[in-house]
Amino acid sequence: MKKLKQSRIDQNKVKEVSEKAFGLIENRDKLGLNRFLDQNASVPIVDLIDNKGYTLMHQACFKNLEDIAIKLMDRAIETVTDS
Repeated sequence: MKKLKQSRIDQNKVKEVSEKAFGLIENRDKLGLNRFLDQNASVPIVDLIDNKGYTLMHQACFKNLEDIAIKLMDRAIETVTDS
């Protein structure tokens, strides 16, 4: 039962972080996004997807936000190499 409860908490955390991160990209807030992702480093960036199945990288590319896309790529690589 504890694992199930923890799983729900983890899912809720991922959803909350995802919604906030997508909002920051929508507002083109690079510094805010970096700060927010640093504060939520326990949530893997590759797990953050929206309700359409898009990642933060997709969203940054759709909006032509090259500087944010590069930062997201760097973070994703860190996530993979740290595992």
